[in-house]
Amino acid sequence: MIKYKLCKTPDGTVYPLPTNTRHITPDELCELLAKKSVMTAAEIRLVIQEMTHLIAEKLTDGCSVTLPELGTLSVGLKTKKHTLYYNEVRTSDVKAEHVNFKIHPELKCKLNECQVRLAEGDSQKRKVSSQE
Repeated sequence: MIKYKLCKTPDGTVYPLPTNTRHITPDELCELLAKKSVMTAAEIRLVIQEMTHLIAEKLTDGCSVTLPELGTLSVGLKTKKHTLYYNEVRTSDVKAEHVNFKIHPELKCKLNECQVRLAEGDSQKRKVSSQE
């Protein structure tokens, strides 16, 4: 279950924000995986390290990388100046700025089916129905 609180942007728009913002560290992830595997946490750490280097290498080659049941990573490009004309774009203006993530359809379904509830103590910001 995902619990959330309500927040506001500077312009007053209300939006939900997950309250469990606990970050799983790489070491914790390796330990959790080791409990479900025949590999040790140290072996898993090496595999993740090598996978990370390989993914970065493939992204910098312009490839997209699909992680099974998770999604696809690809490079996001941006230009320094905005224009309506192709001939005004120079290679020196184009930069690899970020990594895009396209969620796998099955993971998206799992997230859509996940229960979401307003966190305790956050109900003072709005009226909460008895169904929540």
